[in-house]
Amino acid sequence: MPLLLRPEKNQNKIQLLASVEEDGEIEFEILSLEASGWTTHAIGKIARASEFEFADESLSDIQNRCHEEVSIDESYAIFTASGLEYGPAFRSIHSIKRAEGDLLAEIHLASANQSTPNKYVIHPSIFDG
Repeated sequence: MPLLLRPEKNQNKIQLLASVEEDGEIEFEILSLEASGWTTHAIGKIARASEFEFADESLSDIQNRCHEEVSIDESYAIFTASGLEYGPAFRSIHSIKRAEGDLLAEIHLASANQSTPNKYVIHPSIFDG
């Protein structure tokens, strides 16, 4: 159920419950108080990321392995079908190539954001688009 905040009424009562489990995960729940009682809006878990081991290989090694072109338009269509709608400002994928178990994408700042490239250290669309 969506959590609707109504600042004009200034009557929102929101509660965040969190507990640390034995394995170190944090379970949380976000609730709001409605006329009918407490309503749960989200539940989830937060866990520490495990240590990653990175392969000792160069970008050129990966480029040599990833030679199969992937359609950018088809990729964004798949994102849309999954409920992720990317507008022009967040379409930053320039090319995608893949190989078995690997994917390599080249991203650029979308043309819709060219007027504000220095506003951020890394533009948000680079992470999301």
